[in-house]
Amino acid sequence: MLSRPQLSGSLHQRSTGSITSTILAATVTFMRGISFGPCSWPVAGILGLFVMTALGKRHGGFGAAGLIALVIASLGVLLSIVFTWASPGWMGLIGIGYLITGIKMWSPGLAPKASTVLFAVGMLVGVATFIIVDALEVGEVDSYGDYPAAWISGNVVGPGLTALGLIGLGLWLKSEQPVDVSTDTPLAA
Repeated sequence: MLSRPQLSGSLHQRSTGSITSTILAATVTFMRGISFGPCSWPVAGILGLFVMTALGKRHGGFGAAGLIALVIASLGVLLSIVFTWASPGWMGLIGIGYLITGIKMWSPGLAPKASTVLFAVGMLVGVATFIIVDALEVGEVDSYGDYPAAWISGNVVGPGLTALGLIGLGLWLKSEQPVDVSTDTPLAA
């Protein structure tokens, strides 16, 4: 089992506080996207990239898998800026990045399991919801021949589950106790 890096009290408080604040901002932005529409998605995605990076730092690094996850999720965020309407595509890419991050967080067994699972699979469940509702042809057909109910349900379920996971991760980080370590001994890499 990997051990988590220990930080001195004041540095740990600042680090955990910054991660928790970023998680809070991402959660609020995901929820705003649900209620206020697509212009919030790229902002939520960018904050999600910061969360992925911060959680990687908190867990002592995720190695090459973490970098791959960040690149895939970043591509999803870029696509959300250009192709906001194509949410199943960019949500899928962001979801793959979150899934890889969640798997890496699961391995050391540090983060709460339920919150890690919600964060890791939330966006992918949103994509699946879109596909299922679209395949079932639920609701009225719009002028493009699409089913808006599929877009709406996928864009509520995915970010909603992700936001719930972020809330749990934020509460977990907030509840951690700072640990003082000797400055005579270097931190493990």
